Amino acid sequence: MNMELIIDSGFTKSLINNIDFESEHFSDFQRFLSRTSNLKVITNHRTIEEFAEQIKSDPLLELLINHGPIDHTPDPDFPVNFVKREYYQKGSPFKLFLTTLDTDKCETLCENFGYDYVSTENFDVKWGLYSEERQDTKRKVTNNKKLSRQQRFDSWASLQEFSHPVSSILINDSYILIDQPNQSIKDNLIKLLLELSQRAPKSIPLEIIIFSDPPAKFQVNFKQKHVKITAELDAILGKKNYTLNLIKYSSHSRFILTNYFLIRCENSFNFFRNDGKLMSDNPRIEFLFVFSPKERSLILDDLHELKAKVAKLENSSDDAAFEIVNYFPGKENRLLM
Repeated sequence: MNMELIIDSGFTKSLINNIDFESEHFSDFQRFLSRTSNLKVITNHRTIEEFAEQIKSDPLLELLINHGPIDHTPDPDFPVNFVKREYYQKGSPFKLFLTTLDTDKCETLCENFGYDYVSTENFDVKWGLYSEERQDTKRKVTNNKKLSRQQRFDSWASLQEFSHPVSSILINDSYILIDQPNQSIKDNLIKLLLELSQRAPKSIPLEIIIFSDPPAKFQVNFKQKHVKITAELDAILGKKNYTLNLIKYSSHSRFILTNYFLIRCENSFNFFRNDGKLMSDNPRIEFLFVFSPKERSLILDDLHELKAKVAKLENSSDDAAFEIVNYFPGKENRLLM
């Protein structure tokens, strides 16, 4: 699986004529275009030859081939397909669109499908969110006011500073499904999902999958946890607007993955006590753009490993003497395509 960069043939021409060449976002974007490993580039040229011809006079598009041949597919029909649900149910779950649409049309598509559409009109805002030049992507989970606002993560509302369209959420954390006297799912997992799903799609279901393998001493019942979590999410998202799968497995690292961000933490995402106060261990949290050239191959490799593990998981049959639940109710998610 590769990530898909979908480029309207007019985007680079329009951007080069309207951009401030001194913009830090533009410099970062140029670096992004010049590093295409693990990217499938899709353009609305009729043929590969037509794409090659534009490159000759288009310095931005030329950046794509700076380091040799790329994985390129012409798809002249794709602007028409943007409004079709089935378009988003095939290919990579990681799609980033570079378009000539105006801002309003981009936002309508974001709202409907949970993907992002960068145009000349919204370039600074959109790329500013994802740029590697951001100085606030590494934070400490703390209320310490000696640290700047950009250095602190002091409530789940802090996630809104990285608010982005989201069609899929994957959480990997062995402790995230555990309720304890001093902290609960309701004050951590549910609030986390509430913030992450602020820009969930209207036209396709938000897919949530949680990988968790709690220590045996906590005796976590996956079916009961699913009932508890969905009771909260039904009220937030609407019963028909999302799916939730729980998987009894987790890798050692703790992370949250969406179709645009990888959120890493040193330990469990159970940050807050029942009274709203922070737990005392003050972990670090980091936000990484999944399309970043530094992260793509690592993220895809992690997903490949998880997908292989999931494929091997089986539940006991209905007539088994002892019920074994390794996933509930299913084990599908777009991010594992």
